[in-house]
Amino acid sequence: MKTKLLWACLVMLSIISCTKKDLIINQQQAQYPLPAIDSVSLTDFPGMVWQIRTDTVPNVITNTINLPYGTLLDKLKMNIYASNASMIETDEVANQLMKPEGASNLVVTRVNGSDNFMIRLINHNTEVVYVVKINANQFPDPDFSNLGFTLNPNGLTPLAGTLSVSSSEPVSVKYIVKGQDGEDYTCLNKTLSKTNQINLFGLYPNTQNTVKVIITNAEGSMVSKDLSIQTDPLPQAFPSGSDITVNKLDTANAKTRFILFYPYKTVGGQPFNSPGNMSYPIVVDRHGKIRWYLNTAFVLDMKPMPNGHFLLYYYNYIFREVDLMGTIYKDIHPPVPCHHDFQLLPNGNILYTGADLSINGTDEDKIYEIDYNTGATVKMINLYDILDPSRQQQPFIAGASNDWIHNNSLAYDATDNSIIITGRHQSNICKIDYATNRIKWMISSPDNWKAPWSNYLLQPTGADFEYTWGQHSVVINPADHNKLIVFDNGNARSYSNPLTPANSYSRIAEFSVDPGNQTVSQSFAFGKQLGSENYSPALGSVDYVEQNYFVCFPLIIKNGAGIAADNGTPSIRFMEMDKNGNTLLDMRVKDNSGTWGNGYRTYRGHPFRFVQ
Repeated sequence: MKTKLLWACLVMLSIISCTKKDLIINQQQAQYPLPAIDSVSLTDFPGMVWQIRTDTVPNVITNTINLPYGTLLDKLKMNIYASNASMIETDEVANQLMKPEGASNLVVTRVNGSDNFMIRLINHNTEVVYVVKINANQFPDPDFSNLGFTLNPNGLTPLAGTLSVSSSEPVSVKYIVKGQDGEDYTCLNKTLSKTNQINLFGLYPNTQNTVKVIITNAEGSMVSKDLSIQTDPLPQAFPSGSDITVNKLDTANAKTRFILFYPYKTVGGQPFNSPGNMSYPIVVDRHGKIRWYLNTAFVLDMKPMPNGHFLLYYYNYIFREVDLMGTIYKDIHPPVPCHHDFQLLPNGNILYTGADLSINGTDEDKIYEIDYNTGATVKMINLYDILDPSRQQQPFIAGASNDWIHNNSLAYDATDNSIIITGRHQSNICKIDYATNRIKWMISSPDNWKAPWSNYLLQPTGADFEYTWGQHSVVINPADHNKLIVFDNGNARSYSNPLTPANSYSRIAEFSVDPGNQTVSQSFAFGKQLGSENYSPALGSVDYVEQNYFVCFPLIIKNGAGIAADNGTPSIRFMEMDKNGNTLLDMRVKDNSGTWGNGYRTYRGHPFRFVQ
């Protein structure tokens, strides 16, 4: 039942109206300091926060946190800390109090049961009027009529589950997974409902996890209960705790909380000689602890969807819409396999890099748009007809004449209806008008280009500019579509004087394009200063994470002597840096079994956040 509060200040309306005028006159003509209330508290609720607003006439005092349900307002005792006041007077004669000399604390007892009442401070010929507004909860504290949890409801997410909460009144639900490294994972469902069912993420494997569940009603009253959730160990093929090392973490400035990647175990010294049942989607926190995985193998990538779901692709198989509980909503069978990259277009269709040797006898040079509902082809772009398939491939490519460009990533630019692709075997970043299939510009070393393609090459500016070589993963800056970042693998780095892996480097590079002047500058780069330490001859990804940069060095290979090579023991390295190149996060995934050649690679790694 709502507490009924009476308005008992009607008799003071004439006082308020004249006080406003008198107050202005008194402020102008005051011979004594203006009286003021410094602070307010209640005897029974000393920790309650009160706000005093002095930008209104009369001034307003209100409690910013509601009093508990059932509080008797006519029994409240108010402590008023006032300065320069010889008398405090309320709208009840019984509360006229003379201020003792040197005292600052006067206790006023409510007697009329009203939520609002007046206080007048008087100091000789000046006075100030305050209106005190008291807010009280209209509902009792919420209760848990039911609290339940189901771990791994679909059998695909052993570190996640479904939380069921019921209460006798509408409540929101928040849960807190106690962190092992000083950082709790918190999720809040703001929807007010008597029955709530939300997904719970962030559990640790092989752990008795402590989870606090908090329900809050419309007035802000909260009640909590603790859950204890036991999880199973990770599958044997997964990276162990000792395999993931955090070299540096700036918790104050790093924006990455979680990382999604697809570790693939490599054995025998050959980068792509790998056993089965790997490439699971795995999420680690920034302390290097696995906090979620999807128990399904051979996933190329997962992309977030506007509805909170994810679109994933299984190697040479299907696109699948899932949520983070593993619930399957839709399977889409593409007309030809997707080999490297895909994304959702604004119209809801899927754009992806496709392979169809039946056209021109060439591989990995087609781009497909397919209808999301039917999987039917909406459009196909054949790069063979747009770029120059006869241009010389990079020196590191051997015996792949039919794979002349090896288009390994794409990005759709909605601001001008265009796509950007990255041709690895020709070290070419190219922007193409999606409506006309015409080239808009290219960023590529001018070696071996002939007309008309050479006319589209952007002219570099700036002394620090470097071209990319064998690059992957193009991402458009969300705030400026003329900026883009790529993962520059650094293969050979020259047509005439190719570098060995030990003398090359991999990096993240950001380019700023001026399409009007047909120029390009390098606005950010990171990795060259590390030399061959992070050299990754293949794979790789980059991302913007708020104002910072995130890079996945996916296949750092060292030979038996610990020198960068094309074959050997691989490892993964994730790094986040700010715009000045300061490292904020540095994490390494490395096999610690001691067996040479055993290690981990991943096609991509992205900053990640859990969604309901």
